Order: sequence, then structure tokens, then C-alpha cells
Amino acid sequence: MQPESTDRRAVKTREAIESKFLEMLLRKNFNEITVKDIAAGANVSRGTFYLHYVDKFDLLGRVMDGGLTALITHFHPENFFENGRLIPEKVVGFVTGIFGHFQKHELFFRAMLFNEGIPGFRSRVQKSFLQRFYSEVPGLISLHGTSDPVTFEIVPIFISSAMLGLVSWWFENDMSISKEEIARRLFLIMAKGPLRALGFVVDDGQEEG
Repeated sequence: MQPESTDRRAVKTREAIESKFLEMLLRKNFNEITVKDIAAGANVSRGTFYLHYVDKFDLLGRVMDGGLTALITHFHPENFFENGRLIPEKVVGFVTGIFGHFQKHELFFRAMLFNEGIPGFRSRVQKSFLQRFYSEVPGLISLHGTSDPVTFEIVPIFISSAMLGLVSWWFENDMSISKEEIARRLFLIMAKGPLRALGFVVDDGQEEG
């Protein structure tokens, strides 16, 4: 990996390269994009490209790392609680904010989610969220709630997978539902459970033995 210069011109050059690179990812499979394509699109020479990046994989890695870091910074489950109680407004506010982040950085997320040449992005996003969840939530559960180990493993995987699918659906439908409405409905689904949110009457009785 090439060391990053903080010189203003170098920063602007990297921004131009990364912006054009993301635009290309919307139109062309990553595996088919060449350094020559990227340099020409950003109106720089190949030599200039190599001053900043080792190759296109280095560029992809840096773009992906930057986007993931900016995303995960918003996620702090411990902030959803006050005096041991989950505060709905805080959760809804978080979801609204995170979808606002997706909207603001639409180019990045569309490129990463829909380019077939970048299959590992979804798993990296999920892994980042799960790491943050597992680092903050166990203490909250031990202090304020109960959860068996299996449920504790299943629920965050279920929610994070559903969130990624929802974000993809949102983009595919041109963000036709407001981020505020998505946040409100998503919290209701999480609070009630998917079946009750759909209107089903659920029999909670379970046979013993």
C-alpha cells in the first residue's frame, strides 16, 4: 500500500480518482476495469495513479475501508439505552440517520452493493456491525435484560442481514419511501416481531418436555 500524502493537490487527485472509480463501478464489472480506464476517467496519467495506489485492488480496498469506517462510526448500541431501558426514539433516530448516510453516499453504496465483481462487501459490512454489536451489547444484556446464548447469536445476524437487504431494495426502488418512514416501520417490526407486524396472531404457547 502506498503512503498517503496530505498535500492538498494530492488529496484532490485521490478524490477525483476515487469518484470516477465509483462511477465506473456503476457501469462496469470491477474485474473488467483497468488502471488505464480509471486514470483516463479521472483525467490523470497512469504514473500519477501509481503515485497514490499500488493497483486497482489497492484503490478498491482504500475506498471500501473509508466507506465502512464512516458507516460503522454511527453505530453505538449502548447509546440506545437510558437507565436500563431501550428508548424507541433513539433507535428510530439511529435508523433515520443511518439511512440518511446511505442516501448521502449513494454513489459509494450503489457501487459496492450492486457490482458483481465485488462480492465481499456485504459480508464485510455485516462483520463490522456484528463486531460492534458484540463489543457493546453483552454488558447491556447482563445489566438490563436476559438472553440465551443461541438467541444472542441469531438475532444480530438476522437483523444485519435484513438491513442489508432492505438497503438494496431501497436503492432499487429509488428511495421512494422516506428514511423517516423506513426507520419508524423498521422499529415496529423489531419491537413486535415480523409475524405480528404483518398482522398475524401468534400463539405463544409451547409444549413442554
